[in-house]
Amino acid sequence: MPIQNTHAMYDMHMPAVERTCDAYEGKVQGYIPRLTGQTNDEYAAYVNRSAYYNVVDRTHDALIGALTRRNHTIAGLVDEEPLCADNLGIDEFIIHAYHDIFITGKVGLLVDYDETAASPRVIHYYRDWE
Repeated sequence: MPIQNTHAMYDMHMPAVERTCDAYEGKVQGYIPRLTGQTNDEYAAYVNRSAYYNVVDRTHDALIGALTRRNHTIAGLVDEEPLCADNLGIDEFIIHAYHDIFITGKVGLLVDYDETAASPRVIHYYRDWE
């Protein structure tokens, strides 16, 4: 299968993931429906008057804060060594993983053991949403 092709389940779930990402980033102007009989000027004024209270962002931040209130530890990890290929510490890495879980419902991780460093390594596969 060429790399340009995506799985049917991916295609099915992507619209919901993109809506969640848009809500998290506050990009909701495109989701405001046009009322029957509205002119372009009336619709533009209607959209500009709208207010969006970003509950998704606030809930995301609160849950990640609650989950990372205490420092995480991983057995077998050398304290001075970075956990992942991006040279993030374990706490930053876990915040990034939680972010993906809350926004997309999934997180992609590859875990390997680095024999030379005698420490596990993790590669975080994430989608750049910007």
